[in-house]
Amino acid sequence: MDADTTLTNLSFTKSAIYKSLKGFVPGYIKGPSNNPERMYNENTLVLITGGSGGLGYPIALSLAKKKVNVIIVDLLRPRFMDDMDEHIHFYKCDISSLKDIKNLRDQIINDFGYVSILINNAGITSIALLRETENEQIEKVIKINLIGAYMMTQIFLPDIMKNQYGAIVNISSILGIITPARLCPYGSSKAGVILLHESLKDYLIRKKCSTPNLGNIKTLLVCPGKIKTSMFEKIITPSKIIAPDINPTQLAEQITHALEQNGPDVILAPYYANIIPLFKKLEWPYVEILKKLSRMNQVTNV
Repeated sequence: MDADTTLTNLSFTKSAIYKSLKGFVPGYIKGPSNNPERMYNENTLVLITGGSGGLGYPIALSLAKKKVNVIIVDLLRPRFMDDMDEHIHFYKCDISSLKDIKNLRDQIINDFGYVSILINNAGITSIALLRETENEQIEKVIKINLIGAYMMTQIFLPDIMKNQYGAIVNISSILGIITPARLCPYGSSKAGVILLHESLKDYLIRKKCSTPNLGNIKTLLVCPGKIKTSMFEKIITPSKIIAPDINPTQLAEQITHALEQNGPDVILAPYYANIIPLFKKLEWPYVEILKKLSRMNQVTNV
């Protein structure tokens, strides 16, 4: 195993480990870093997919406190549309459609200008065994969770690069690293988001060599455990101590803070999520032991 592969395998550990390793391959783990004084200003325009509920809406509220314009992109309007902060704006868009995304970009440029922060948050799930999952449902999950994030990045990244500052945030999941039996499409899509993010980060690092100002573009990967939202409300974790549900408002504040303070490139939450990537590097019997102890396969049997 070469040095680059070793460092890549360790990229999901805590920021303390980042700091201890980054000297071996300068810039590889830490990636492009932003100027924290510029991240939130009067010209900052944030776009959040899936922003009408779940984790997306708390992120929008958190960012609105910074007095920046936040665009919520979703198929459904937010429940509290009439009471939304004046800095939050809603656009209807199907992110599984490239045509819709291109039209969305044109509308946003006409209304506000270029997006500077893209947060790929939209996601759906399907809880069923692989053999019981309809092909249409598999395609829907992959299109929204993975292909949607890919196309949003593809369309909006050039604008962010024109700004020469900003960020791209990809909301994946700890289930993209280790997945229970009944969440195959969801886990597969979130694993794809992780690899999409790693490829994007590497691309920006390479571009930074020829265009130094692109170092002001930050990438942030978020891999949470079970968030207390409607998506997994039927799934009860076996231990609130070992695997507590994540408060979406607290995670949203953590994401906002990480972008502003030039924080870590990866957020793993809650605390148990930090050991999952290490277990993943062990032989398969240890992974199976972890699944049995956590009862992952049982708790998704709803």
